[in-house]
Amino acid sequence: MRNMFVFDLDGTIIIDNKMLDSILYETLKSLEKREEKIVFATSRSLRGVKKVLPKHLLNHPLILCNGAFAVLDNEVIAQASIPKEVYEKICYYLEKNNIPFYLDMGNEIFIPKDSKLDFFKILKEEAKNERVYYELSNIRGKVYKIGVITRISSDILKKIEDISEKIKIYQHTDKTIDIVPENCSKWKMLQELGLTADVKKTIVFGNDANDMEMIQNADIGVAVCSSNKKLCEVADMRVFDNSPESLVKKIEDIYEQIGRASCRERV
Repeated sequence: MRNMFVFDLDGTIIIDNKMLDSILYETLKSLEKREEKIVFATSRSLRGVKKVLPKHLLNHPLILCNGAFAVLDNEVIAQASIPKEVYEKICYYLEKNNIPFYLDMGNEIFIPKDSKLDFFKILKEEAKNERVYYELSNIRGKVYKIGVITRISSDILKKIEDISEKIKIYQHTDKTIDIVPENCSKWKMLQELGLTADVKKTIVFGNDANDMEMIQNADIGVAVCSSNKKLCEVADMRVFDNSPESLVKKIEDIYEQIGRASCRERV
C-alpha cells in the first residue's frame, strides 16, 4: 500500500510565484519512483498551476480553487460552483463599493472592463488562450471562485458573508480573499475523489488557513513557514523556513520515519 503526499503550492513549495525549485522537483520525482501518490492542492486555477509546476508533474491529481474543482490529465473530474444568483449579488456589492475582483471559471475568467491594476494585466496574460469576459451578463460557465485583491475592512467582509450562506471565504493575506462554494475545502475534495482511501499514510504540507482541514485530518500534517497560529497548533510537525533544502530534508525525514514504522509493523 502506498503513502500519499499532498502539497499546497504558494508559500509552501512555491515561493514568490516562481517555478518549482529544481531540488524539490528531483525530490518529487524520487517519490514517484518509489510509487508514492502525489497530489497538489492549491487556491490557484489550472492556468496558475501550469505557470509554476513542470509539465511532467501536471499528470498528478490537481485540487484547484481551494477545492472547488479538481483536474486529472487536463480534464475536470469533480466540481462545485457558486450559484449564479449568489455570485451576481456578491459582484454587484463589490462593484458598488469599488472593490476590485475577478471570477474564475476554470478555463475562462471575468475581469472588470475598466480596471488598470497590474494584477489584472498579469491575469489576462496568463489567460491569453482562454475566453475572457468583461461583462457579468455574458458569463455562461460555472463560477468556481471570486477573487478579491484589495484590503477590505472586517465590516465589508461580514457583509459579503451575509449575502449568502452558500459561500465560504478564505483570507490568505490582508489583500487576498477567495470566495468559493459552501462546504468547499481541499480536504473534502481529497475525500470526494477517494484519494484518502487505500493509502497507508497521508502526509500534508501547507502554510495557510485553507490547508487547516487537510493538516488536521492527515496522518502527518506539516506546517511550512506559517504565521497562522491555529495551523501550527494542529500540525504534527513544522518547517520553520520554506527554503527548498529545508523542505527536501523534511520530506526525506518523514519518508524514512514511515519506512522504519513499516519495518516494526512487519516484525
